[in-house]
Amino acid sequence: AMMLSFFSLLLKFLPKKLISYLFGLAANTLWPSWILQPFLRKFVSWYSIPMEDYAEPLESFTTFNQFFIRKLRPSLRPLAADPQSIVSPVDGTISVFGSLEKDQLLQAKGVTYSVDALLGNSQKADLYKNGSYMTIYLAPHNYHRIHSMVTGEVTEVTYCAGDLWPVNSIGLQVPGLFTLNERVVTHLQTD
Repeated sequence: AMMLSFFSLLLKFLPKKLISYLFGLAANTLWPSWILQPFLRKFVSWYSIPMEDYAEPLESFTTFNQFFIRKLRPSLRPLAADPQSIVSPVDGTISVFGSLEKDQLLQAKGVTYSVDALLGNSQKADLYKNGSYMTIYLAPHNYHRIHSMVTGEVTEVTYCAGDLWPVNSIGLQVPGLFTLNERVVTHLQTD
């Protein structure tokens, strides 16, 4: 715990946007195959990524970002037949879930944040009173595309500017992490 506190304090002073920009630049760079392919093979091996689950072979990617948002084979995630079901919007690990208590969501053990702060809009927060929530963590090895959990119509999309804290165990030590980070809020109207 002491080591986590040290790293979260260190992260506070690092230029997170600059670091993110540089990583993004590297991830979008068209590296020569003799550099990119060994890196991708090591990444796949390190994280035990089952490449047979994906539509394109490893050799087809020309940037790390292309690989990172790789497409699954179409038949791999069939939708539930019941129209009342809710499907996971991502492949990942559920870190917390529950019912909203007043307007509070749980970030991590003992650390909460408000729906109002997450959405960046107190009028919209009222729509979610007495609702449920779930936080799904996407690790580097996960499929990184996001899908709708239910059939519905997008009624509003709001961009919330913010920092770029990591969302791993170190970042979760930062109170209100999800309200501090840059994010996009999408509202769906469903039956």
